[in-house]
Order: sequence, then C-alpha cells, then structure tokens
Amino acid sequence: MSLALLGLAELVGLWLLSAGVGGRLLRLFRSSLSASFERLLLETVLGLGALQFVPFFLFAFRVGTPGVIRGTMLLLFVVLAPDIRDAVKVAKQGFSVILKVTGWRRVFVIALSALLALILLRAISPVSDGDALDYHLTLPLRLLEAGRWVYIPTITPTNWPSSLEMLYALLLSVHPESPIGVIPFLFGVLTLAAMLLYGRKLGGAWIGIFAVSLLWIYDGSSSVGFWNQMGTGMIDTGTTLFTTLAIFALHRSTLAHKSAQEKESSEGNGEPLSIAFRLLAFVFAGLAATTKLTGVWVIVALTMADFIGKDLYPFSATFRRILSGAGIAVAVVSAWFVKTFLLTGNPIYPAFHKLFGGIEWTAEGWTRYQRAHMIRNTPPNSLPTPEILFKVHMVIGLTGLAICLFALWRTRRSPVRVPVAVAGVFTFCICIANYFLPRFFMPIIPTVMLCLAYTLRKSEKRLLIPATIVFCLLGFGYTQKNRSDLLASARVNTGFISRADYLRPLVNDYEMTQYVNAHFPPETVILIGDYDHDIALYHAQALWPDFWLQDAIHYTPQSLLEADLRRVGVTLLVLKTEFPDWCAKSHYCRERMETETPALIALAKRRGKALYTANGFVLYRLTW
Repeated sequence: MSLALLGLAELVGLWLLSAGVGGRLLRLFRSSLSASFERLLLETVLGLGALQFVPFFLFAFRVGTPGVIRGTMLLLFVVLAPDIRDAVKVAKQGFSVILKVTGWRRVFVIALSALLALILLRAISPVSDGDALDYHLTLPLRLLEAGRWVYIPTITPTNWPSSLEMLYALLLSVHPESPIGVIPFLFGVLTLAAMLLYGRKLGGAWIGIFAVSLLWIYDGSSSVGFWNQMGTGMIDTGTTLFTTLAIFALHRSTLAHKSAQEKESSEGNGEPLSIAFRLLAFVFAGLAATTKLTGVWVIVALTMADFIGKDLYPFSATFRRILSGAGIAVAVVSAWFVKTFLLTGNPIYPAFHKLFGGIEWTAEGWTRYQRAHMIRNTPPNSLPTPEILFKVHMVIGLTGLAICLFALWRTRRSPVRVPVAVAGVFTFCICIANYFLPRFFMPIIPTVMLCLAYTLRKSEKRLLIPATIVFCLLGFGYTQKNRSDLLASARVNTGFISRADYLRPLVNDYEMTQYVNAHFPPETVILIGDYDHDIALYHAQALWPDFWLQDAIHYTPQSLLEADLRRVGVTLLVLKTEFPDWCAKSHYCRERMETETPALIALAKRRGKALYTANGFVLYRLTW
C-alpha cells in the first residue's frame, strides 16, 4: 500500500474512532446541545483526548503490543458503530453547507482547501524533522517494542506527558511505517474548524475567516509555526487544539449561564448547558496539559479566567467553582504524573530535584538543566552570567505581566473578556516560568487572532477581501518556497521513490542508521555523539549525548564518562566531530561542542575500534 493510501485511511479511521469515543463520552455531560457541527467538533476533540489512554493503560498493564492495540481499536469500532454512524451523518450535513457557499467565502474555502491539501502531502511523508526523530517518535517505538512503560536513559522529555505520542503508537501498531504526521494535521484542521465555528458565534462567519487569514499571515512562513507543524511529527498543534476548545467552551459556558438567567423567569432553568460547557472547558484544559509540560499553564490560566467571571455567580460559590474546575483538569492529566513517579521517583522529573529526587539525576544536573534553557535568552554581545540571565528573565516576566494586565483592563467589559483573560494569564505564566520561545505561545495564538478579528468586526467590508487576497498570495508563496519538498513528498507518497531515497538527502546520518540496523540487534545500546541525534531511526537503543539536558552521562573526568557509559550499557559510539557553522555564535551549542566533542574523541582513541564511516559519521565499537 502506498503512503498516500495508508495515510488517508489512517486519517479517516482516527477521525471516525475519535468521533465515536467522544460521542459516547459527551453523553456523560448530560448536555442539551443538539446534533450539530459544534457538537461533532466537541465529540471529536474529546475523543482524540480520550484515545491516548488506550495505549497508556495497555502499556501500564504490560500488554501494549501492536497486536493487542490493534485488537482493542477494532473492538472500539464495533462497540461504537452507532455513535460513528451519527457522526458521519452530521459531517455530511456540515459539508453540504460548506459546498453551497458563494462569493468571497467560496474563494476562501478553495484557497484554504488547496493549502491544506499541500500540507497533507507533507504530513503523509516519512518524518524527517529533528524533534520528532529525537523523541516524539522514539517514545512510542520503544514502548511498542517493550509492550510496557520503560524508562529511557538520557532522553529526558520521554518522561513528560505525551498524549500525541500515544496516538502515534496507535498508528504505528497498525503499520510500523505509518505516517504519524496525519495526527498533527488532524489536530490542526480541527483547530481551524474551531476558529471558523466560534468566530461565527462571536459575530458572524467573516470573523472566523478573517482570524484564519490572520493566523496564516502571522506564522505561515515559520519553520516551527502552526501551519508547518501540521505537516510534521511535532506535537504543538495538539496543545493548541485543546487550549482553543478549553477557552471557547468556558466562554460558551458564560454565555449559556447568562441565557439561563434570562429564561428562568419564563421558560425554566437552562443551567445544564452552562454546566456542561464549563466541565468540558476544564477537561480540555487537562487534555492540553497531557500534550506537554507547558500545557499545565492552560489549567492555571483557565482557572484564573474562571475567577474573573465570578460576577456571574454568587461570591460564596466562587471558591468552590475554582477548586472543582481545577480539580477536573488535574484529574485528567494526573495519570501521566503518576506514571512518571513510578518510573523515575519524581512526578515532574527532573524538576524540583531537591524535593523529589529522581533516577539518574543530581541537584547539580538540575541546575545545569535550568541554565540550558535560560542561556538561550542571552542578549547579543553579552555573556550568560547568572546576573545577566536573571535580569533578562525578570524583564521578560514583567513584560508578560504588563501584557496580561493591559489586556485584562482593556477588555474588562468586553464580550471577549474570558478568552482574552485566558490568553493574558497564559502569556504571563510562560514569560515568568519558562525561557522565552515564541513557539510556547502557539496554544493561544488562534484565540488571539479571533479576538483581534472581533475587535475589527466593524471593518469587515474594508479588511476581509484584502486579507483573503493576502492569504491566497502567501499560500502561493508557500507552494513556491516548498516546491522541491512538495515534489519529493508527492513522489514518495505515490511510490515513485522509496522511503530510503526520500530520507537520505534530509537526514545526515541516514546511511549510518541503516548500517547499524543491518548489523546490530535492537538490544544494542549506542550513544549518538552529534549535535543532531536522529534517535528514532536507529533500531538499537540509541541515547542522547547532550550534557545540558540529561544527567546520566558526564564528560569530565574521562574516568567518570567511561563509568557512566558502562553503567547504562553503551557498547557502540556514533561520532561526528563537526558541529554546525553557527555553533560558535551560540552559547548553548558552543558549550556542547567544547564539552562533548573532546571527551568523545578521547574515548574513541582509548576504547574504540572504527567499524564504519559515512557522511562524516564514524561508528566505533567500545571495548571495556
């Protein structure tokens, strides 16, 4: 089967299964929301969040083999057949409405559809981006191989909440070369659907369309932005979708509550719809936290925004509401922290080492880990001294606080004060608790664009057509910029070139991975001594070398390096001594180069025997 057919089949199958699971779960909320495109969206997103727990618990019970996971999914399809049938019926009705649009709306639909088709082309291709090959794809592959939860030395992020990686495991259990990029693609499409739907509810169809156009104008050309991540194996579109749904479910709950108050005098209480949306909001916030650690700030931001809306309820109920909402969200994500505690001894490994400790980690290592992130924000022409890094962090934190307070004040009487409040508090949390990285703000960008479009709603006739034209032009520019990549994707998806021919020019150590896979068994432990480490392509138990981000392997003195490698069972070393040209200008990269490379060269001379060389990489067998 070609990648195109496999990817499309898995994309449709995942949507059907998630819609069925979500439809069954949504009944638990006793919502009076009738069958509609909005209900279908809520069901699908809720189902996607719930499906992560299928492989999660199968791994927990040590039966997470591909065969068992496939059997479980087949059983779910059979049991949920009525719910899936209802979802298909609603989807048909929704698409029939879309096909009837005219005028400028049709232009937008055609342009957006063409853009999504191009992104899907890349999503179906074999994964080649760095983060995915580092750990997003590595985690599900290692777990499927073991059939249970395992601790993976040195690859620290594999101990964090990883809901999208669990969905990757679902697809990889169907076929070992499944195009996992269809999952970020599906999350991205659902995010766009949410923007269009809730934009319409805010003030008309044009708000959603304008917001989507603004989102493309904002980061359509970014290599790690929302649109490009839809075509890769990264996971931020998952955080973005759950966050967007959490914000607008909370917003809908406030609107439903006001409507219920108005109806009480004449038609009875409509409160259940308000309660259902509020419960969904915190469930989605908890699901956002299951995608990555920064998703925890979605729970904090939603809780604070809920407090801001306290004037809608009696003051005596405010504290109870806050605790119940936050409690629901924490309950959703708690299984991940329990799992991490059982594997490492620290529920938020490796943070707060002095309090919790943790396997293969020290207090010194945690200090180095924190510095590794702060050092990225060193001002130009400055040294990353503790004093400078502290001052920069404080400036970033205070800037986030100022943005938050200004947004809250400006929208204190606005109909969009709840979405703005969540976005503002989330911004402050990221600025004060993390190092500054624009990608960390992606979860709230769709909401920001919707609120911006809402504020410009009176300029619809003047702004919408230019925005649509810019959207089309930038889409054409995307096609031209990525023409060679899109052509290669089309060729590999249709079988005109092999997976190997596609990956070889994109992955520097691809030849090395193939040699190691052909000559060594999967239980072999190998250290990848390079700046970029494409761990997932090795069938062997490949480990990170990054001295900043792990504390299992130390580089000085040489005797400690050798002792650490023997302890974790390393018998092979892949070494590349040349780092990227820009490395000398990066404090983070330069310290890696100056710390790791000399130590590994000395190790290869003392303990290594060269076995194979390809593209600047040398494979050594280590003799202890």
